[in-house]
Amino acid sequence: MRNALRFILTGILLLIGLAAAPAVGAQTGGTINGVVMLAPTNTPLADVQVTLEWYEGTTLKQTLQTQTDAGGGFSFTGLAVGGENVYTVSALYKDVAYAADMITLTADAPQKTVRLDVYETTDDDSGIVIERAHLIISPLNEGVQVGQMFILSNTGDKAFIGKPLQEGGRPVTFRMYLPKGADQLTFDAGALGERFISVPDGVADTMPIPPGQSSAQVVLSYTLPPQGSPWSMDYTLYYPVKNLNVLVSMGWIVEGAPLEFAGTMGGEMPFLNYAARDLPANTTLHLTFKSGAPAGGMGSTTATAAPAGSSQRTLLGIAIGLGALLLIGLVTYPMWIPGRQGRA
Repeated sequence: MRNALRFILTGILLLIGLAAAPAVGAQTGGTINGVVMLAPTNTPLADVQVTLEWYEGTTLKQTLQTQTDAGGGFSFTGLAVGGENVYTVSALYKDVAYAADMITLTADAPQKTVRLDVYETTDDDSGIVIERAHLIISPLNEGVQVGQMFILSNTGDKAFIGKPLQEGGRPVTFRMYLPKGADQLTFDAGALGERFISVPDGVADTMPIPPGQSSAQVVLSYTLPPQGSPWSMDYTLYYPVKNLNVLVSMGWIVEGAPLEFAGTMGGEMPFLNYAARDLPANTTLHLTFKSGAPAGGMGSTTATAAPAGSSQRTLLGIAIGLGALLLIGLVTYPMWIPGRQGRA
């Protein structure tokens, strides 16, 4: 975020223990310096609020704030060095928060310098593109589990802050279609009624989308009623889509133009992968699911995913795992801080 899937990697970082325990023998004396620049003009910004958060493990230990000087600079001093301390630094500009990578300070490198790029804002969504969409289908006896992951790009030079779908409504930045009968809706980050809101035929995100390729992401899952074979589902994509992957559990196949079978993805529990590219906005897929195997064989395994289970949350993990494998090292993501946009 500008490293792949920053929200995800932040969680991974905490889970694997890089920020998992209180520091022992940590020393003070660390410094984080930085500058806030208005992109893409590279103009230093004065009087911008900058916030530093110090985490010890998963616990927020302290929050510090300062204002940028005439040259856009800021500095936090006297910070803990060594141990497992982790810092985040963010700048609030026009009610949108922008953050740098998570920062660690060591005895060998007690000082770090960061640059925070901020942007003007717009309510024009013409630059929003779905860089990659994953639709993961797992039919089970108790119901059909569906997981979705969207990687979004903003081809403009301003942060898209959304616009209301109706007069008096909250501005929305990204709409997602929900098939009829969708239930047990779960998001990887945020909740319905908070970051996400209900809209006609689905749900919508309210998180701003910054400029850049693969600059935002949304992961969600839900369940559909049990289905026999064959069964059909319509699905609408409201934005242009560069790459679409429809992944279905082994034992099922998918039919529906313009999808083409593209092999398998998965490790202990693989999925069949059906792919399409360069779809225009407001494309509606008419998908038919049948029990069986693809003609011509399975093809080769292209990625390894976490094993699927019977819980809905598993599909969130699968979406994250599959997406991360395709994206880590290839794309980058700006870090956004939920709840700091300051917009109703």
